[in-house]
Amino acid sequence: MPKPRRHRSTIPLVILLVVLVLAIIGGGIFAYVQYEYAHKDYGTSPNTLSSNPLCDKVSGQVKERARTTNPDKAELRKYDNGSQIAWCGWRQTKGKDGEGQRFLQVELADSTESTDTRRAEDLVERLELAKRYAGGDYQVDKLDGVGDEAYFAVKKPATTSITTVEVQVGARNANGFVKVTYSGFDVGTFSKRQPNLDDLKTAAVAVTRDALR
Repeated sequence: MPKPRRHRSTIPLVILLVVLVLAIIGGGIFAYVQYEYAHKDYGTSPNTLSSNPLCDKVSGQVKERARTTNPDKAELRKYDNGSQIAWCGWRQTKGKDGEGQRFLQVELADSTESTDTRRAEDLVERLELAKRYAGGDYQVDKLDGVGDEAYFAVKKPATTSITTVEVQVGARNANGFVKVTYSGFDVGTFSKRQPNLDDLKTAAVAVTRDALR
């Protein structure tokens, strides 16, 4: 009497299908988590920090283009000779300034009402000192068309795994000195990425021109 034929077990196929489905689900969850992390809002709640006339030289429109509308620093120091210096800072406002991250810092010296006979030399020295310090960490180049004299400096990461890029613009005219530091990163589909350098430069130069008015 012939032996009955043995049918192949479907269990390995079922296991393979289960593993495949779990892998697809797991991959989908991982992609979702990565996407949400990359595209999260890095802004902070609106700050009611009091400003000052020097920090207010940077217009709201320019700060919006730089995606830094939330103030986090506004210090002003006045001197007996009539000169004054301000240190200003802004970052992103939550729900307003887009994806990625941006930080903006401005140092502004104003000598419009200064009685110091060396005020012109003082502004030149401030610019030279800022450029010298920048030369230690940044690549520094001359910048034409901004104030009476200016430089542009960039500090790019050594590898693409570091996504934050920082630029600096220093400039002076007859009545003032400005140093603008602007930094941040952008986001791709699933991760952070380095921002476009020209975009950073354009924003930093616009802030500098505003502050030198």
